[in-house]
Amino acid sequence: LLKRVVPIKIANNQFSMVIKKEYPGIKLSIRQTECLYYIINGYSSADIGKIISLSRRTVEAYVDHIKDKMLCCTK
Repeated sequence: LLKRVVPIKIANNQFSMVIKKEYPGIKLSIRQTECLYYIINGYSSADIGKIISLSRRTVEAYVDHIKDKMLCCTK
């Protein structure tokens, strides 16, 4: 999966994700793309929460939604 997702850094420390041809129908919110970027780079939910000013549990909820959209069972 990680080979199919390419993170692209854009202005103001926000991130946009380019989901290649294998996942054309997947739409992620800005917060979900930020979380996905940091997950790909090995950050924990607690670390991500500190970076983007959210609680660990909120980050975990975003991760759950990402997994649902991408039909994944685990990170």
